[in-house]
Amino acid sequence: MDKKDRPVFKPSKAQKLALAVASINDDLIFEVTKNYKLIGVKNINEIRSKWKTIRSSLLLSFPDLEDLCNNFDIQLAEGNIQSLFKNDNFYNFFFANIFYHKFDEDSFSVAKKVISNGLENISVPIIESRQITKQDRYFQNITIATEGQLDVENKTFPLYELNQFLSELPVKLGSKHNLDFIYQSSYQISPRIGLITEGQLDYVFEIKDFYKKNTTINFKLEKDER
Repeated sequence: MDKKDRPVFKPSKAQKLALAVASINDDLIFEVTKNYKLIGVKNINEIRSKWKTIRSSLLLSFPDLEDLCNNFDIQLAEGNIQSLFKNDNFYNFFFANIFYHKFDEDSFSVAKKVISNGLENISVPIIESRQITKQDRYFQNITIATEGQLDVENKTFPLYELNQFLSELPVKLGSKHNLDFIYQSSYQISPRIGLITEGQLDYVFEIKDFYKKNTTINFKLEKDER
């Protein structure tokens, strides 16, 4: 889809590549806790087998992608494949670990997360705050809104990497620049079926006048007819 949510009938090379690689996600089988937190992917052998077929097809069309395919081979290797999905920003958002909590306890209202490749290839820890903003009379349809802030006290906060990244931008020596971060999301929850049925996340990393990265994630499940 393009920026106006219209189908792209003549995708670019990068779009073709992204669609081909993303197709390994079509048949994922996940294991989750009752809280709806991701434990891991169950059918990893099927994923690797599918990737081998996609890999061969890609290299026939784009022989210059050998290094990229080799890199993805490493990501799907035994010690890495679970981290690939657990650290993915979409699955991090989708599997929100919000069920079976009291709605006023810390385990529900505050969550620590990591945004992978938040700025270029730099992963950034954040703190997500949650609250119920809408509910029906019988507590069957609920809206949960979240806001996020940078977790600068986290020992993994990549201050050195961020300074290195800033030094590569066309800034004047000795000048000071803020990293602005905006993070907002919402979930539509149906406790009856124990699922998050719809969600939207928008977050922005910006260094004014020099850098801005805006990311939007959306999902909407098919209707449950039961």
